[in-house]
Amino acid sequence: MKRLLVTGASGFMGSRVVDFYRHKYEICAPGHGELDITDQAGVVSRLRDWRPDYVVHCAAISDIGRCDREPERSWDIKVPGAVKLAKA
Repeated sequence: MKRLLVTGASGFMGSRVVDFYRHKYEICAPGHGELDITDQAGVVSRLRDWRPDYVVHCAAISDIGRCDREPERSWDIKVPGAVKLAKA
């Protein structure tokens, strides 16, 4: 069975992706403590360990108030985090 990595699997979109594909793929749904998408070396290491066939990136800070309070962190997850995943 092919392996699907879903970032943000505890969120609105990610949880629905997991539910939709749970019978078609082996799902890898790491929590925040297991995959820090702002850490390039960590992302590469974890993807080497998990060896997913596909990645669906749903991780984000969705709390608008938190985004306002932590704009750099929000940006790092949404934009460079996606780039780091793509490069890995």
